[in-house]
Amino acid sequence: MAKEELLKEFEAAFEKLRKELKLKHTLYDYDKVFFFTDIILKEDFVGIGLSRMLRSRIADLYMSWSGYLHGLIMPNPQSLIVMSESKLFDAKEKEEISYLISRLMAVSRMHTLLDVSNDKKMEGGFFETALVFWNTEFRQKAEAIMRKIHKYWAEEAARHSAKGQSS
Repeated sequence: MAKEELLKEFEAAFEKLRKELKLKHTLYDYDKVFFFTDIILKEDFVGIGLSRMLRSRIADLYMSWSGYLHGLIMPNPQSLIVMSESKLFDAKEKEEISYLISRLMAVSRMHTLLDVSNDKKMEGGFFETALVFWNTEFRQKAEAIMRKIHKYWAEEAARHSAKGQSS
């Protein structure tokens, strides 16, 4: 199937899902954050279980962030990278990171609950909660965390570069 046809099929299927779940946001709104179109193009089909496929995309992203942030609080002692990054954050910042993890996990586990409950009202809430949390809170806080980590690594790289050039 041509990509244009596939995307049209997806847009129509999403619109149907949007009405069924009473979602307030558009495909464009979700796609900016969760890249739904990419998963459809990668899989090359729009399945019957579209909602589950899209929920899984969100849950995978949230679980990935949860795992990374968890490492900042409880670093694996065998990872010099995460050990170094963890030291950048004080107790208050780690508490904020812990809060973010709890919010990410609440959404991720709602996805798991939906796998066994088939509650359409909850499912609509899942999509809306995931998007609103990302846009109103998580993205900004994650960006601040990542800026701090990036600055550290950039300074480390410059320090090592300066050492290498003076030899």
